[in-house]
Amino acid sequence: GPGRVWQEEADNGYSRASFPFALAQKNANCTHNGTMSFLFNDAGDVSKVWYQITQETCLYFKGDFWGQTAAAYEAELLPDGDQIKADFAAELAARFPAQPIESLTDVYPDFNLAALTDGISPEAMTAYGLVVDGVNYVSGCQTRYGAYPYCEWLRLPSYSTAKSLFAGMALMRLAQKYGDDAPNLLIRDYLPETADSPGNWENVTFKNTLDLATGNYGSLLYMEDEDGPTMTKFLRAETYADKLDAALSWPNQAEPGEKWVYHTSDTFLVTQAMQNYLQTQEGEGADIFQMMVDEVYAPIGLGPGAFTTLRTAEDNWQGRPLGGLGLWLIPGDVAKIATLLQNGGAANGEQLLHPGLLAKAMQQDPDDPGLTTASQPFKYNMGFWAYKFGRRTGYPCEFSTPFMSGFGGITIVMMPNDVTFYYFSDNNEYDWFDVVKEAHKNIRPLCE
Repeated sequence: GPGRVWQEEADNGYSRASFPFALAQKNANCTHNGTMSFLFNDAGDVSKVWYQITQETCLYFKGDFWGQTAAAYEAELLPDGDQIKADFAAELAARFPAQPIESLTDVYPDFNLAALTDGISPEAMTAYGLVVDGVNYVSGCQTRYGAYPYCEWLRLPSYSTAKSLFAGMALMRLAQKYGDDAPNLLIRDYLPETADSPGNWENVTFKNTLDLATGNYGSLLYMEDEDGPTMTKFLRAETYADKLDAALSWPNQAEPGEKWVYHTSDTFLVTQAMQNYLQTQEGEGADIFQMMVDEVYAPIGLGPGAFTTLRTAEDNWQGRPLGGLGLWLIPGDVAKIATLLQNGGAANGEQLLHPGLLAKAMQQDPDDPGLTTASQPFKYNMGFWAYKFGRRTGYPCEFSTPFMSGFGGITIVMMPNDVTFYYFSDNNEYDWFDVVKEAHKNIRPLCE
């Protein structure tokens, strides 16, 4: 992210510089945020660089890192400097309107701000926010040693929200571009390797696979497969061939579309099938993630940090996109994606996402509420989760709320009253029902 340069009287003509950076674990989404700082002058002198990392979004690896290292500085004019400045100015101009989370009560004085963080360990919270009427009311970013100075640019790992905001939205984009039949395309026609799988891929569609309902699995117990050795092999594999081999190793136990079993490997498979289908339409150089960057993410104004994703190891880790994890966002990006979905997949007067498929994901198609997951009463459709509220949960009506979910404690909730709540944390805590209740009582009713 962008840093800062300033001068202080006691620095004898030197300027101070500071900038944020993030370290991501190889082949994984675990992210540690830090800062670097140094002094320099016009003569080319530079101090050592001081660095520190005191915050992360990572369930299984936490720690503080600090130190200093030597640096070299050579002043020169960048040939594309004017373009860099223009691009950054455009990025700033496209920022989603934001206010501190405390400002929410200036507009909605009865809203209980404590509901936003109840149930989440304070030390595990990276950032959270509420998007209401075009404003992102966003928290600060606390570290173990004070507030993070670049909160607006804090890198937030997607983990499995990528199943929604990348893979799910990619199928919506393909259907919008190439027709309603995209979700009904068969995996076997675009992944010939399925012929050698112990599973049965004969009639498995793109949508079946995105719904995590291929019929090929080991156990129906919740997360038994996802936490087991086959998935560990898949997640640790680095090459496309090795990931594909692990992803196709599940036996067949049901007809497609009948049983929901959580498999990050299935999202990988449908991502590869979508990539191969896209190449039949646009040529061998087409890339499904780049399609999303060019045709969805950039048009809605996401920052350049969202324009990369985890890939397989080929071509110096620039191989195939993983699909089920591996993006990085900033708080403003989250607000922009949620707003696109809440607005029916349209932005700037253009329909970017197939409205019918988006309606399924957003629980707006009564004929397709999705599959019941192993953790009832949750539903799953098009890579999106949903929970049905009603009289048993204290409401005078029934309504379903779609949401995205990520490993370790990440949730993006899009309520039917056009309010979005999100938080990124890392203590495996998922607690947001009270926020829905507050939004219903003190922002806009969910039952009318």
